[in-house]
Amino acid sequence: MKNLKIIIALLLLTNSLYIANAQENNANDFKFGIKGGVNFNNLNASNTTNNKVLIGFNLGFFAKLPITNSFAIQPEIYITTKGSELTYQNNFVTGTAKYELNYIEIPIMMVFNLTNNFNFHLGPYASYLIRSNVKNVQDINFNFIEQYSIWRLQ
Repeated sequence: MKNLKIIIALLLLTNSLYIANAQENNANDFKFGIKGGVNFNNLNASNTTNNKVLIGFNLGFFAKLPITNSFAIQPEIYITTKGSELTYQNNFVTGTAKYELNYIEIPIMMVFNLTNNFNFHLGPYASYLIRSNVKNVQDINFNFIEQYSIWRLQ
């Protein structure tokens, strides 16, 4: 609960700083900046009894390239952490496994400026898995690390 209060306080502080900065900038200006945030991640898997949300982060850079007064292209690049903690209870596996995944993501956003202070972002992204870690957390009778290594060779 304490972590949730800290996250909410950081989000409110970040939002207030952005609003103060947004009042000084024109929507048609080229912008370059740092982008970051908090991720709440969960994996959906069949044959699991509990899917625990893991908190992660994303951090990177963006460049806003205005095309017209109401439209801009915004390429971004950032690193993001995702994952989940799953509890399995089926014929093959019983126990808990923790999945930690790190990606580099490259979205290309189309920015539609609806007003000076409100815009809508839409666009595709590509991601590349740079690190994955699967841990046997609790009483698991299945070695994920060995099994994933075998599956990757086939």
